[in-house]
Amino acid sequence: DSSIALTGVRSFGSEGRRKDGPQIPPSAEEYEYIIFRGSDIKDLEVKASPADPAAAPAAPAAPAQPPAKPAAPPARAGG
Repeated sequence: DSSIALTGVRSFGSEGRRKDGPQIPPSAEEYEYIIFRGSDIKDLEVKASPADPAAAPAAPAAPAQPPAKPAAPPARAGG
């Protein structure tokens, strides 16, 4: 399963793309982050990029693994 996470996201609404039903208006709210399932993405278009690419956060080459569970403390002898 794939996914894509975006930070600093604004919704521009449906922008006239919906053929049936009501259009979704744009929102002035900025979301800290949004995660999309890969199966839900039909098209992806980047509208802007950072002015300084070095200032952009580095993207991981692979999805982050969940943190390892801490080891159980050693059993005490003689209880």
